[in-house]
Amino acid sequence: MINNRTALELQLKVLGDEDPQVADTHNNLGCAFNKQGEHEKAINGYKMALEIQEKILSHYHPDTAKSYFNLGGVYHDQLNNDKAMKMFCMALEIQLKVLGESHEDVADTYNYMGFVYKNQNRYDEAMKMHKKALKTQLNGSGNGRSIVGDTNDYMGRLLKLQSRNREALEKFQDALSVYQEVFEEGHVKIEGTRRELDNP
Repeated sequence: MINNRTALELQLKVLGDEDPQVADTHNNLGCAFNKQGEHEKAINGYKMALEIQEKILSHYHPDTAKSYFNLGGVYHDQLNNDKAMKMFCMALEIQLKVLGESHEDVADTYNYMGFVYKNQNRYDEAMKMHKKALKTQLNGSGNGRSIVGDTNDYMGRLLKLQSRNREALEKFQDALSVYQEVFEEGHVKIEGTRRELDNP
């Protein structure tokens, strides 16, 4: 945190307040504040970054999309679902245009949109988002990535929440198969998924 603040002070002196590096540091400060649960300070950092990025890098830039996504994440943590969804939709629009449909950032945004719908008890919409995320991940990276396991896990938990236990077990098994390919035995994700399978 201190290093980021010091960096920001130096950058502002040397580069001015309209430079991509300054935006990056605002974003880093936002991330640091968010990890500490200081959500309003995190939002301020991300908004400062976004203001610079929109002006210097343009609206349709991956860094701009990242700031919208980060803002959505904070609003999600605050259970401010409407604002979270608005930010994720903004991020997604940019990501699809500049990164393409198979980029993992697109999949992350779909998953977080699913989390928002889950918070709203809109389980069908949530599942649609996770399915889109999984399709994106499989098109972009194939089965051998832990993020594919994560999305299967999200789907399993959502199905379990609806007491659709047989379908949930299938998704947890899919997640476990991926995790066993990419992690060593005893990894926290392998053990966590096994617990879900043992307690349907």
